[in-house]
Amino acid sequence: MRVKHSQLANYYDMKCDQFVPVDVVADLEAVLGEPLVTADLARRAGCILLPVPSEGDGLLARHIARLADEASHVFSAYGHAIANDGKVDPSEAEKLERELADVVRVGTAALAHLRAARR
Repeated sequence: MRVKHSQLANYYDMKCDQFVPVDVVADLEAVLGEPLVTADLARRAGCILLPVPSEGDGLLARHIARLADEASHVFSAYGHAIANDGKVDPSEAEKLERELADVVRVGTAALAHLRAARR
């Protein structure tokens, strides 16, 4: 890391007007093993930060089949949610959110597979 411990202390001191350079944030996140600052910045920008698998594994057909399966779970959960009252209550929204996150996760794996195939 290119900064000393005393400089790091300045960065988290609320009375100090110095800010952490982005490369230092990246180094700290690498040491931590989790992109906490980057994820928060993404959230503040209305985005979701997702890890992309480093390489595509398995057959593309398997990824597409899993994607279709996960998407069907979303439609099923939505159908159950609106069946009685036409609305999605908080507990139903939580279930839908989990199902949609699975779709995104599986879709990301399929994208990684395609990107690896293009190399």
